[in-house]
Amino acid sequence: MSRQTRINLILAALVAGIGLFLYLSPAPPDKTAKAPLTAIAADAVNRITVTRTGHAPLVFEHDGGDWRLT
Repeated sequence: MSRQTRINLILAALVAGIGLFLYLSPAPPDKTAKAPLTAIAADAVNRITVTRTGHAPLVFEHDGGDWRLT
């Protein structure tokens, strides 16, 4: 067996080992699940006002199924 064939077999074994490790390792915890900012239900919100220093406030109003900037 030539030296190049041995190197290729070793590299293939390493890749297979890394793949097996990744396949068998536990999934990372879901970091997207966060505590809500408020206890208000999303359906109960009809108007949101964003106040900004030095600028006019932004007012978003729920109109049927859409939100509109007023």
